[in-house]
Amino acid sequence: MKLYISIVLLQLLLFFNATAEMEKGTFLLGARIGVGASNLKGDVADNSSKFNFHAGIIADYAFSHHYYMETGCFLTNKGCKYDVLDKTETINMFYLEFPILSSFRININNESGINLQFGPYAAIGVFGNNRTLPDEPRSFSENGGFKRLDAGLKLAAGWQISEFSITFGYDIGCLNVSHLEGYSVRTTLFHTTFGYDF
Repeated sequence: MKLYISIVLLQLLLFFNATAEMEKGTFLLGARIGVGASNLKGDVADNSSKFNFHAGIIADYAFSHHYYMETGCFLTNKGCKYDVLDKTETINMFYLEFPILSSFRININNESGINLQFGPYAAIGVFGNNRTLPDEPRSFSENGGFKRLDAGLKLAAGWQISEFSITFGYDIGCLNVSHLEGYSVRTTLFHTTFGYDF
């Protein structure tokens, strides 16, 4: 949690430093869609990664040629696979996720460049089910075992070619999402994201 707070403070420092030297900025919107592998870490056993998909929109503002601030809204599927009684079942957790990312761009030419991103995200669980339990209760209930609120850090690197981009990233949850007393469970996600900027 201390790391999460430190990243948020660093984001604010970069933001105010950029506005002090701000050039005329550009604002754009974009669409993102991707796949990945999600898992749950902590007080869990016999679990493995599951297929993830995510999709959303972003808003991007350039404070200079090399520093951007990006936010957006994503529907993101997290969870894991779990071995129960010689069967593999699935925990599905669908979140609305809201990142705030610092984006550093290394321009190779006028049409392409490398992007490095980091920053916090907040997420709220909207639906899902826990197939590891009888009757497959909703994930975000006491019976389903998980809290709705999550927050964490995003790290990503990618390639931008004109309006198109591809990004590889890692999300790590910083909050305990388990409803069970004495258990600590956090979300993780490796992802590949494809983007188009309007």
